[in-house]
Amino acid sequence: AEKFFDTVIKLEPEFSRAWLGRATSKFYQDKYESSLSDLNKSIELKNDLGEAYLLKSIILLELKDLENSEKEIINFETLVPPEWPILIRARIYGERGEFNKSEDLFAKSISISSDPTLSYWWRAKIRANFNKLEDSIDDFKEAIFLDPNNPKLYLDRAKVLINNNQDLEKIIIDLKEAESLAKEPRLPIVYKEAKNLLKQFNK
Repeated sequence: AEKFFDTVIKLEPEFSRAWLGRATSKFYQDKYESSLSDLNKSIELKNDLGEAYLLKSIILLELKDLENSEKEIINFETLVPPEWPILIRARIYGERGEFNKSEDLFAKSISISSDPTLSYWWRAKIRANFNKLEDSIDDFKEAIFLDPNNPKLYLDRAKVLINNNQDLEKIIIDLKEAESLAKEPRLPIVYKEAKNLLKQFNK
């Protein structure tokens, strides 16, 4: 996908959605800084591109820059479906340690979203951080039910199980699933991490 958008940008350098498309493909490869650069270019070309501001906010979350992630909300909250600003704030509250506020907003996001996969996924990780393991695993189950071919879900669940010294067999099953789904060759970073963890635990 990144190579495709490279070509589109060369042919149409003023096409804002091509820059957004390349930024998105880089995001899925964890190339966050390069993705942010492309997003800034897409916004420069089209300053009401809500998806670009939203992806910036998400990347800043991944980089633990909560303050600037929150500042981006004002740029996209009227341009994207209403669950997104709620979901971003839920994650920010969770990262800041405000568990109850985070829980309330995650529940609201799930209730109004047409596809709450990411809400369950993020809440699973936040709940794990607060040692709510059983609730976290329930959320991972919901997210995987909704998006069963996403290798990152299995990898993240495996990491939560590892961090909580859970059943080795379940960890290995999740790591193998993540490795298999990431192999061809959608998410090489996920594939490599799952493979390396398998070497440690599958002895």
